[in-house]
Amino acid sequence: MESSDATDHLLVDLERVVSYDNSVSDDNQAQALFAEAQTAAHLPAPSESATSDAGSSATPGDAASASATASSSSSPSSSSSSSPSDGSTPADLQPRVLDDLGDEAFLNDVVSSSGSAARQRTVTVAFRTSNVIVTVEYEEQPTTIGTAPDSKEMQDRARNLAAELAEALAG
Repeated sequence: MESSDATDHLLVDLERVVSYDNSVSDDNQAQALFAEAQTAAHLPAPSESATSDAGSSATPGDAASASATASSSSSPSSSSSSSPSDGSTPADLQPRVLDDLGDEAFLNDVVSSSGSAARQRTVTVAFRTSNVIVTVEYEEQPTTIGTAPDSKEMQDRARNLAAELAEALAG
């Protein structure tokens, strides 16, 4: 969705993994694919100062298969004290493993510095529940030059949607 302040994009991807090898269960196949995707996401190693979401020994990742794309109609984000003015991500909002979502999960937060003077932020929350891998990707591009979308607000929105999806899959 485009507004006078920003353009938002939301991608929700659900992949049901099926193993065609009788010696490998669907769950194990999904776990292997999720581990590959985590490696591709280049998450930093958990640190002592990381939030309680970090520190799980799970191997999170990102997956794409059958995609459902939708535009977000959420209100545009404004820069707040939770994000530095240079668009970088504060330490407590860095990409990390999440231990409270599905069987394993991660969150990635990337600010693009591509040719534009306004910086695009992409927050990805991916999780695995049994043999289903879900990816929520939320992008925002502000129209104001020299600004970056609020990391905390975008992460909260993406995590809340992922939590609702995880609950629906568990029920």
